[in-house]
Amino acid sequence: GQYMALGDLGEAVPLLENARKIQQAMSTGPGQLRGGDRESREHLGLMCQRLGECYTLLEKHAQAIEPLEQSKVMAEEMGNREIQEKACASLGDSYYSLGQFDMAIQMLEQAQTTVPRRKQGALLITLGCCNDSLMQHEKAASLFEQAIAIAEEVGDRLNQGVARMKLGEIYRVTNQPAKAIEMQEQAKVILEEVGDGVGVASSINLLGNCYFSLGQYEKAVRLYEEARTIEQEEGVYLGVQCNNLGNCHFQLDHFQQAFGLYEEARMFAQEAGNREYECTLWGSLGRCQTALFNYEQAVACYKAQWSMAEELDLVDRQAVAALNLGVIIWAQARVEHFDNSAAPLPSTHARPAAYMDSTRNASQWFETALKLSMSPVSGDVHVKEMEDALLHLSFLAFDVGQEDDALDFLRQLLYAQMGSLQRVGVGSQSSCRGCFQKGGKDVVMLVCSGCGIARFCNADHQKMASKKGELRSPARHKDMCLLLKKWQQVVEGNEAAEACTPDLLAFLRLDPWRKHRAPVPAGRTSV
Repeated sequence: GQYMALGDLGEAVPLLENARKIQQAMSTGPGQLRGGDRESREHLGLMCQRLGECYTLLEKHAQAIEPLEQSKVMAEEMGNREIQEKACASLGDSYYSLGQFDMAIQMLEQAQTTVPRRKQGALLITLGCCNDSLMQHEKAASLFEQAIAIAEEVGDRLNQGVARMKLGEIYRVTNQPAKAIEMQEQAKVILEEVGDGVGVASSINLLGNCYFSLGQYEKAVRLYEEARTIEQEEGVYLGVQCNNLGNCHFQLDHFQQAFGLYEEARMFAQEAGNREYECTLWGSLGRCQTALFNYEQAVACYKAQWSMAEELDLVDRQAVAALNLGVIIWAQARVEHFDNSAAPLPSTHARPAAYMDSTRNASQWFETALKLSMSPVSGDVHVKEMEDALLHLSFLAFDVGQEDDALDFLRQLLYAQMGSLQRVGVGSQSSCRGCFQKGGKDVVMLVCSGCGIARFCNADHQKMASKKGELRSPARHKDMCLLLKKWQQVVEGNEAAEACTPDLLAFLRLDPWRKHRAPVPAGRTSV
């Protein structure tokens, strides 16, 4: 206890573990209380509680679970509501940090029945975060609003600011930008008043997210820079801000600057031992190298992402890496054999053997991406990766003269889009065609007036879906819109699939590389 009070948690843990063993030896087993053992078992329950709190403060949440569960069981046996409430609240925090949101909600709701009014605001905030992570945005918003009301009632200014910050993010993801900005600005003022520098940086960062979502990248850059400055002063991990700034500069076509920021973020992630985040950042680095037409360097980045994702069993990241490797290998072959990707290609029989070898290699990566994106191991179909893989397989097959395969892949893509886009109605979730994020079950989405099928988070994302895509996503929604409308007639049985073949072939003749600037071969520099 003395070490905990002094803040030396590393010293406290082994002492508490040892004390727990001694106390456990002095106590009877669970459920077998004797009068003489009650005091020692109460001490044991308290010891477990303190040990769990130490692990929680050290962010060793997996290790915190066992002593906290033991403390909870013993508190229930003793009828000690105070220790039981503390154990449930701490368990809720640990399960939340471990991503086990249903378990976290169960523990926090148990704690809610006994926790004092002054502590309910913090508990409701964590409950709201759990529901938000489960895409239950409406319920999360209600919990954050309750937290604000209670925090105001008991004069808890810190949680007034934190709850507003969380509620503002809910408004952002549910396409209410004006309310989101207003809430984040209120949170920033309150957190500045209470002197919570880290909280202020978080609110500014989330305010930056609002402007990023609105496509106001220059303003987002200014806010992310401001947040990074505060985090440097507070000695906080800076990787997230570097990544956010990288995303902005990438959108502004400042690819070299974005690359430097992503690399800085990757180094922070590596230093912190956050390998999952580092894996994601290898993909961002590859994206920059692709945009700069540095294909060999891009391949190296995506191979690093693939290896790390495979090692960590991150199926979604494997699918992304495989897809990007296929794209780069194909793009590089176009440059090497035809110099300018926007130039007309020779007829199929004139393609060099080396080019055909490259396309087979690319095809294997696309097939791998498709398989991984639909893998049950991943827990869900990764819609964007699946659709991009089918799209590239169709274009690639057409490029090498395999027209029947190309049509088959394109039909699969249309069926896939019809399936993912038409999952609407009560209790359903649909993916935005602009950002490819799923809307929550309570989010109203815009419907494309052209095909009547595609959904969008907002008007800005609808515009985003019709802009020139990256190499990985060459077909815009407006390219697919007419096809989707016609294919709906096939799905509804009003038209034969063969009747759409001329339209499918016309789409495939739109060389995907024509939508991009000509890649720059090795040794040249881009303008």
